[in-house]
Amino acid sequence: MMRIAAHFVADAPDIKGFPPLCFGYLYSYLRMYGPQVEMRMLHSADEIVRYRPDVVALSATTLNYTLARNLAHDLKRRLDVPIVIGGVHITVLPSSLYREFDIGIVGEGEQTFCELVDLFERKGAFHPDDIAGIDGLVFRADGRLVQTAPRSLIAPLDRIPHPDRRFVGQSGDEAYMFTSRGCPYRCSFCSSQVHWGKYRVFSPEYVVDEIEELHREFGVKKLHFFDDIFVADIDRLERIAGLIEERGLHGKMEFSCAIRANLADERLMKVLKRMGINRVTFGAESNSARILRYLKGRGITPQDNQRAVDMCHKFGIKISPSFIKGAPDETGDDLMETYKFLIRNIRDKKIDYFEFHKLTPFPGTKVWDEAKDMGLVSDDLDDWSRLRYPSEYFYMNRVMPKSVFYFFEDLNERVQKMLGLFGHRLIAVLDVIGLGEQVLECARALARSRFFEMLVAIDLERLRKPKEIEEELKGMGYAVMSPQELLDATSRFGESDIFCFIKPAEPFDIEAVKNLVWHHYATKADLTRFAPYKFFYPVSGFERELYVMGRRAFEQVAKRYIADIGAGRKLVPAERLVEEWGCVELY
Repeated sequence: MMRIAAHFVADAPDIKGFPPLCFGYLYSYLRMYGPQVEMRMLHSADEIVRYRPDVVALSATTLNYTLARNLAHDLKRRLDVPIVIGGVHITVLPSSLYREFDIGIVGEGEQTFCELVDLFERKGAFHPDDIAGIDGLVFRADGRLVQTAPRSLIAPLDRIPHPDRRFVGQSGDEAYMFTSRGCPYRCSFCSSQVHWGKYRVFSPEYVVDEIEELHREFGVKKLHFFDDIFVADIDRLERIAGLIEERGLHGKMEFSCAIRANLADERLMKVLKRMGINRVTFGAESNSARILRYLKGRGITPQDNQRAVDMCHKFGIKISPSFIKGAPDETGDDLMETYKFLIRNIRDKKIDYFEFHKLTPFPGTKVWDEAKDMGLVSDDLDDWSRLRYPSEYFYMNRVMPKSVFYFFEDLNERVQKMLGLFGHRLIAVLDVIGLGEQVLECARALARSRFFEMLVAIDLERLRKPKEIEEELKGMGYAVMSPQELLDATSRFGESDIFCFIKPAEPFDIEAVKNLVWHHYATKADLTRFAPYKFFYPVSGFERELYVMGRRAFEQVAKRYIADIGAGRKLVPAERLVEEWGCVELY
């Protein structure tokens, strides 16, 4: 029986815990449509040599293409077997087939690989005249490069069986999957359209069957949709959401996906929320309209980016944007607009994770063609791994000195540190003792801001307030407590919790609240009227009633608060204290 060694070429920085699904698709497709063979997923040259295969199948990205060549060179010294290479790099740049590789698979690989295996099974070798009749290949014959006719795309995609995850070594309760191939858009830095051809999707039934398989057979609880764009067809998404509910999967798994900013509207958010999507990523790329147009084309704006962030925040979906810096005509002012956008949304606690990437000229992209015109790259680079360091070897920016570019690298690290606030639970404590419409509006605004993880309303007479007001507060997410109940609960709060005590004295100002919380986080200083304002000086009456502190300081403030209430009780006739909401003014 024919033996095939499969190996995904990856350097350590590329290994992130998920097995490569490319060979999972190839193996399951081969089992369904091809001859009976033995195929094994191996992880090193030594394992491949010990296995003594008839054919070696490799897959590599551009960054690892030189690594794949070195591996093939080593294997050629130790084994006399044909080596087949597939993946995005050889697809978008077939002319880069090194002599260490016998055959390159160009484009969608399942049917092509199946036909290659069938040929070898029948004839025991790959002769040029035979492989010339298989579409989607590149190879050498008589010292020259030969490329066969393009491979037709598999249609419908549902013909491809689910990837065999046992073959690739799926483990743990986290996994990823694809529900489509390609992308309907053509960003200047992305080769997806060249690699996959037109945008195609698996049917909703196919998708949910695979989701159910992952949950039932592998115990997966967190599933990431790794499509280039998951949300292009909202009608399809609604059908997927409906099937998830019908199969009883809702609430049993968490999902994440990639969106596109200009598609983020209320309808999409409702569908994602219904599906159980709790995090989305999207390529914001830049907040400069000019640079954004260069990277993503027309039809998307910085306003779309902000709306996507706001929409996700409104619906309680975490959002992780990514950015690209180093476009040929990007200035320091352009980059500063991007960082202002990022910092503003981190301060509003709308973004809790982000990534910055340096513009990299990958083959098959508009950026690659531009870099070639600039003389920075060529189709026969001697070391493709240098593309990991584009600002060192392939710096394309024409207007910004590297010294300015590296200033933004330092700024990036500073902004990363801001994300530390997300490791603290923020608790708003709202004084509603002197309840009036102003206080209720403050309560509503606090809830709308979604800035705090926990909302507490402090009421003097816990059992003597109008039920409809208590229900409104609870409906907004508030826990309604008496001061003593809150004090008793402080021992259950964590040392890293941050408390913000609010007693509205003027119209509510959420920006002042955020500013004081960030001052506390940056300085690690408790900011109350009982501690000196070392780093923050309150200028409004509202700010003077804001306290931000850690748990221990809050416990002390709560004790003083209760003591003040006790003093107030002695000064106010008892009959006034039994009014529905009381009227004790403490300050």
